[in-house]
Amino acid sequence: MASKQVALALLVLLTGCPSPVARSDAGMLPTWADTGLDAIGADPDASMDDAAILIEADSGSDAESDAAVIDAGSDAGMDGGMDAGSSDAGRDAGPSDANVPVDANNDVGCIPLPTVATTIMGTLPTGLTFNRPTSCGSFSSVGTAVPYRTHTFCNAGAARMVRVELNNVSGVLDPVLVLYRGVGAPTSLMCLQVDDDGGPTGSNSLMTASINAGDTVTFVATAFDNSDSGTYALVITPL
Repeated sequence: MASKQVALALLVLLTGCPSPVARSDAGMLPTWADTGLDAIGADPDASMDDAAILIEADSGSDAESDAAVIDAGSDAGMDGGMDAGSSDAGRDAGPSDANVPVDANNDVGCIPLPTVATTIMGTLPTGLTFNRPTSCGSFSSVGTAVPYRTHTFCNAGAARMVRVELNNVSGVLDPVLVLYRGVGAPTSLMCLQVDDDGGPTGSNSLMTASINAGDTVTFVATAFDNSDSGTYALVITPL
């Protein structure tokens, strides 16, 4: 009996047949468990599958990045910046017209030359002065810094004749009326007429003026003396 057992052991060693214990060895995996190796990347097929998965995931990441960052971010930021920019708001908030008179308290721009008798009330401002003319080309040695205010009119139609009065209403005021061609500060305009004391009453001023077709003219209400102040009435009557 003992000799049969020894012979069997030798036969196992010579033929290399696996021992029953080897089948249950926890360190070995059967062939059907190969997919487990694929899952952890040991198999080339599994590695390629993993790469494909990564590429697909990367594509999703790019799509999200492009949509969120480039499209929504840049475009919206750019549009918002342009909309909120100052091209329109800066133009709206800036100087409105290069032809507006530069002096404070004066008419802004020009209005149509009246076609009916029109009276405009005004008050000579303080701090806005000039050396008034006594005639076109000559300046006063008394009224060297008299207050003044401008009234500008546009004649869009044919040539017109108007009668213009500058009357004292209140205050200490000896009116002087000057007519210029153009719009702006009187020192930068062409003098057309000057009148002092030509009115029918008191020291008021009066002139008759011919206004060319398409002309812009400025009537300057001013005073004889530097210390004059008060309220006046500019009366324009078409002839």
